[in-house]
Amino acid sequence: MTDSTTMKSLVLTYFEGVDTKDFQKIKETLDKDCRITVETHGIELIGYSEIQAMFSNLWGDHLSVLHKDFKFLEDRKLNKIATQFSVVNTLNNGEIVKKSNCNFFRVKENRFKEINIYMAGKNTLFT
Repeated sequence: MTDSTTMKSLVLTYFEGVDTKDFQKIKETLDKDCRITVETHGIELIGYSEIQAMFSNLWGDHLSVLHKDFKFLEDRKLNKIATQFSVVNTLNNGEIVKKSNCNFFRVKENRFKEINIYMAGKNTLFT
């Protein structure tokens, strides 16, 4: 069973890596066989290289990405944590895209084994 503080810290570290465009920081939160699904857009990625490609695409299309205003719900017995949050992305053309998203994380041995992403609006991970 993973404690609540550890799960929240993993989520915040993950998003810090996303917002600072630091895949190494993200990688530190992921199991080597982590599976990420973007449920709202029919995307499945498994392992570091596929996940890194997704983030490289995101960062290449955006001047900045920002995730904030996190609300958490944990199930310590199942090693799961969900978070609802706001997203403010600035595209390379200066356009600002705001969203309200929700992610679900499954933790195994203090790393994310699975992440399920529910994204409002346009898919900004693969454009």
